[in-house]
Amino acid sequence: MKKIKVTHAVIVLILAIAVGFGISANKVEISSHVSSKSTVTPFKFTASALKKSLEEGGYKVRNECLQTLDAYVGIYQQGNLEVRFDIYHTRDDDQIDWVEILVDASGYIDLNNLDAPTNPKLIDATTKAAAQVYKSPFFSKDSEEFKTLATWVDSNASKATKKGKLIETKIGDLYFTMYGQPYMRFLEITTKPKE
Repeated sequence: MKKIKVTHAVIVLILAIAVGFGISANKVEISSHVSSKSTVTPFKFTASALKKSLEEGGYKVRNECLQTLDAYVGIYQQGNLEVRFDIYHTRDDDQIDWVEILVDASGYIDLNNLDAPTNPKLIDATTKAAAQVYKSPFFSKDSEEFKTLATWVDSNASKATKKGKLIETKIGDLYFTMYGQPYMRFLEITTKPKE
């Protein structure tokens, strides 16, 4: 069975366009084109598989050695929008302990006018960016789990704007926690419930 696959690079490009659209006073028409077709294969939830997926999507990925864990840190920057994946994994194998994903559009804030009212177009663009990034391949694209994740992300990305408000769910064997502020969204994925 052939399915349409949109690469991370295309997604990030769409995100950058969405943020640009969100802060622009001009009306811009956004369209995406499918670049290729490929056979869907199950995504293996391991540190190396997620690292490879990010690298193929245009992220710059570096390895960080921490006290008890290692981490792959993948960053994609387009203008003032930054998307960052922190993939924490056990040092001796490929098992992921947790993943934290940040969508940060705070670079668009005017630091000379911090008391300015919150920009609703920028909040909307941040929400749209998070909704795309948070559908990364933690599950096979044709699985029920992926559909459930997509629905959950779409339902909650706009609600994760208040400091201290956690939105949580379990899908398959993974636990998802979303939170944020108006110009930033976080998603944490763990293999066991947070304590």
